[in-house]
Order: sequence, then C-alpha cells, then structure tokens
Amino acid sequence: MSAAPTKATPPVQVVAPPAPAPQPVKAVVQPGVLPQGAGRNVAQRLCGTCHSLVLVTANGHTEAEWDSIVARMESNGMQASADDINTVIDYLSKALPPR
Repeated sequence: MSAAPTKATPPVQVVAPPAPAPQPVKAVVQPGVLPQGAGRNVAQRLCGTCHSLVLVTANGHTEAEWDSIVARMESNGMQASADDINTVIDYLSKALPPR
C-alpha cells in the first residue's frame, strides 16, 4: 500500500507589531535664554529692555496668549514697530509654546 498524500501546512507568518509613533521632542528652555530662531534678536531687544528674560522664558503660551501679553507690554509703554510686534509674537509662539 502507498501512503496517502499529506497536505502541507502553510508556514506561519510572524508579524511584528507596528512601531509606536515617535513622540515630539520638547525643547528644554534654559531660564533667561531665548531659544534660537527667527526673531530671537528682536525679542531680546524688546522684551529685555524692561525686564529679565527669565520672566519671558518662565512659561510657554499660545499665539493668542503671546499676542495678549505683547499688547499689555505696549500699553505699559513698550515702543515697537508693527513689524517688530508681529515678529516677536510669531517668534515667541514658536519658540516658547505651551508646555
């Protein structure tokens, strides 16, 4: 008698789980040191004229919050062109976002 043909079992595929999504790296802000970026020099000049940059780097804010803060500084006597104001708000909202 001949042996009955056997069905071959297909190989088992092992699939690795997907890699976790990379987490954004939060920049470490050194107190009193503005991070590199376009507008940094304008922010140092305008903000550092009246107070320590430690105050500026203490907390991050949204663009709307930075806009409000800069408007308050203008009402307190800060003198700056509209271009410098826009540059500072854009810079601060990118360099010092909410943490």
